[in-house]
Amino acid sequence: MALELGPNNIRVNTVSTTRVFTEKHHAKLKKEPQLEEGIKMFMDRHPLRKLADLEDVVNATLFIDRASSDAGRKTPRELISASWNE
Repeated sequence: MALELGPNNIRVNTVSTTRVFTEKHHAKLKKEPQLEEGIKMFMDRHPLRKLADLEDVVNATLFIDRASSDAGRKTPRELISASWNE
């Protein structure tokens, strides 16, 4: 994508996240508390022992946007968060 859009002075940045725990997940967990064990198993295998939330994604996006702006002509940027710890 960077090769295609670069000539138009468009930088390409990506944020590749792990699973993101949203309000939808909170609501489902309230209805089905047995799912908590599955979430705990996921978190136990995750390097940071936590689930990403929307704030994590927003902060990563702002970070990469700032890094891209400060980098001038360098492109692309990619930020990959840790996912499975297998």
